[in-house]
Amino acid sequence: MKLMDLRFVLLFGLTFSLAGLGQAAPPRLEIQPEGAASSFAKVAWDDDDGFANEPWDDSDDDNDRDEDEMIPQIVQEVFLGTAVYPQEKGELQVNAGYFQGNELLNDGQVPFEVEYGITDRFQIGMELPLEVHSPEEDFERGVHAVEFGIYYNPLNDPVSRRAVGLGYDLAVGTELDDAGNRLWVHEPYIVGYQEIGSVAFNVTGRLGFATSGDESEVEGEVALSMFREFGKLVPMLEVATQWEGDENPIVLAPGMFWKPRRGLQLGASLPIGLNDDATSIGCFALVVMEFGGEHD
Repeated sequence: MKLMDLRFVLLFGLTFSLAGLGQAAPPRLEIQPEGAASSFAKVAWDDDDGFANEPWDDSDDDNDRDEDEMIPQIVQEVFLGTAVYPQEKGELQVNAGYFQGNELLNDGQVPFEVEYGITDRFQIGMELPLEVHSPEEDFERGVHAVEFGIYYNPLNDPVSRRAVGLGYDLAVGTELDDAGNRLWVHEPYIVGYQEIGSVAFNVTGRLGFATSGDESEVEGEVALSMFREFGKLVPMLEVATQWEGDENPIVLAPGMFWKPRRGLQLGASLPIGLNDDATSIGCFALVVMEFGGEHD
């Protein structure tokens, strides 16, 4: 056989063998044009059988999480300060409790509060604190102020477990003083929240601007709540201070919440005064009930 014929046979056989290794030709490397979804997604493999591996688009990683996803709520309320968690859209929360001090055994307050979620981040609320006061001779009972509030949660990140809330409460006195003036109290506040490990930290800072006629007064409050979930139990430790005129009470309050079922939480706390301006010891009980919500 001639050398040229031998080369032809070898070339023909090699071509036939490559064609028989697979029904599809080797994949082709295609360069994606500029402006593709991601700088990391510049190449794609396309086979003759019509199957094409999609380019890697890392922008989808951020879209895997629902924008409305929120930090799971450990508790609905705290005893001192304000909990950062907002109400869900269409969710109604009702709080009822009782506070009793031991220096004036017959003095107490029965707070009744209603909150409603307009969106998952914005809520409105109203509170009717029933106050009970028993001096030596007279016995007084009634609602001396009605409080309206709004609250917005601009930051609520389930990845970093960090949240920030902004709120404003307006308290209106139900009675007039001797001069015919009504009490108005404006209370803007901010709430910060961070989980470190399995422990949650909730910090509230609040200012109060009280006016009645020509008289005005400024007061403030800072409260720190620390809590951790153990199944249906949530132990809590809180510390708070207030300043109003010459008084500056400081309180330490260990407490506990029990969550027997979804939509119901029962809590109790034992506030202990740390200085002469604070009530030496007291008690606080709270029932939290939730109804509705689009995520039920």
